[in-house]
Amino acid sequence: MRTLGWHRLAVTVFFFCLFVLPATAQEDSWQGSEKGPQLKAHLVDKEKNAARRIAVVDVDVRNVTLTDPISYPDSGSGMGHLQYRVDSGPYILPMANQLAFEGLTPGKHNIEVSLADGSFRPMGAQAELEIVIP
Repeated sequence: MRTLGWHRLAVTVFFFCLFVLPATAQEDSWQGSEKGPQLKAHLVDKEKNAARRIAVVDVDVRNVTLTDPISYPDSGSGMGHLQYRVDSGPYILPMANQLAFEGLTPGKHNIEVSLADGSFRPMGAQAELEIVIP
């Protein structure tokens, strides 16, 4: 049986870190391809709002124009919309860059924010945020 050399293992780990780990984005860092649609998300006053059982998500975007997902066709025109969801629940499609989730139950919650096109297909930019409600 042949084993991988240390250099092959190092290359495998490098590409894993480069392509797999970024799927779970760091809070407040740009996500998405450099020249494509990007987003940056963070939780506003995380500890203060967690004590009130609220999560307020603020999102910035670049290289894409945000618009109502119902009113524009999927024409590859650089338009998109934000999709939010908590704990793998249904997607929420607000017309704002800031959204508050109220009445969160105690425990850890994951909030996913992503960009999608007019056909609701992911545009590649996604951030995952975590909040713990006491």
